[in-house]
Amino acid sequence: MTENFGAIIQDSDFLPYDANQLPDLGYGKSKDEVTNFELERLAKAANGGPIKRPSDGKEVKSVAFVQYAGQRSSRPGHLPYCSGFCCTKSIKQAMYFKAQIPGCDATVLFDELPTWRKCLSPVPAAVLPGSRQVGKTKEVALAIGG
Repeated sequence: MTENFGAIIQDSDFLPYDANQLPDLGYGKSKDEVTNFELERLAKAANGGPIKRPSDGKEVKSVAFVQYAGQRSSRPGHLPYCSGFCCTKSIKQAMYFKAQIPGCDATVLFDELPTWRKCLSPVPAAVLPGSRQVGKTKEVALAIGG
């Protein structure tokens, strides 16, 4: 059997980073500190409604996203490169909170956001109305609508 296709589809796979290798960030000490994959599960479970905290089932009122956790680092157990994944994923997830929980404070902590710089400039107002960039230091916080 021969089939002709008009496109090539490339599907890549990856392994999620083991957040247990980030003891300085406290992963595992609080049920409310989750990876982006765990947050996707919470969003799916919310089925379009407000995302709930794993610890007590209450609506999230404030959320922070830490970029490059375990990446772009020469520390043991860390990755020396950028995954090219977390920046865009965090924006999507911050938008979940802003859409489902009015008044939710969402903050993205980063040194730089190459995904935004390349694809979504000017950052971040065009992506998330009401957002603002705070500071110009090595660790910059992006407060989304807060």
